[in-house]
Amino acid sequence: MLPSNNGSVQALDQQASSAHNQIGNEMSFESQLTELEREAAMLRDISSQLDDISNSTMNKVSTSDVDSRSVYIGNLHRDVTALELALRFSSNEDVVRVTILSDKTTGLPSGYAYLEFSSVEGASQAMARMDGTPLRGRKLKVRWKRTNIFGYNILRRGRNGRLVRGVGRFGYRRFGRFQGKQGASIPR
Repeated sequence: MLPSNNGSVQALDQQASSAHNQIGNEMSFESQLTELEREAAMLRDISSQLDDISNSTMNKVSTSDVDSRSVYIGNLHRDVTALELALRFSSNEDVVRVTILSDKTTGLPSGYAYLEFSSVEGASQAMARMDGTPLRGRKLKVRWKRTNIFGYNILRRGRNGRLVRGVGRFGYRRFGRFQGKQGASIPR
């Protein structure tokens, strides 16, 4: 009986060690979970700090201030570069930024650009001096940059509060003026 009793003791020892390992594994999973939660909280804090920093820098330079120092340049030749525009417009004024817009699909320039100057006076002097001057065979159109206004080109309220855009007095009709009615004839 001793050998079988010894075997049962070994089996009990194995069961106890496996139960201990399972408890240890569960504890390690719990410790890993708490560690992951701690790291997630730290990442959320860092993300909120970065958002605060980016919002504060956006507020420092307001868009209306930048737009008041910027000019629109239209009727540009497609081969004009940003360096060429900066050199052409920066005789006495400091050009801070040159933005030549391009088509998203083709990547070719759209034919207009925006220049940001260091001061409003510099922008107005450049606009007065460069409006109508030729560049690569085209007369430049230099105007103040417009600030986009929300709702400027939005649909207007029509009859009965419906949103309409150029649909006329009676709106779009399904049939013509005299079509679709029985017995109606078309006047000639």
